[in-house]
Amino acid sequence: SGASEGDLILLTIGTADSGGTMYQAGSALAQAITQEDHSIKVNISASTGSGMNVRSLESGEVDLALVSGDMASATGRMSFGLP
Repeated sequence: SGASEGDLILLTIGTADSGGTMYQAGSALAQAITQEDHSIKVNISASTGSGMNVRSLESGEVDLALVSGDMASATGRMSFGLP
């Protein structure tokens, strides 16, 4: 369902610590999203990295999360019961 005028959609992106490249990538993603759609506000959530981001995504603490390729692959295998 679309947001009516005046409604604000809040998204939280899990990144990594504020000195890392994942934080910079998350900030750039947040900026691109908010420039494209002014009804969306994006918060950046600094974390200890991919493992914490996966847990935060699973628990609903974040809406989007940046994770390393190996962590995403391992998480997908666990979720789908693959070897």
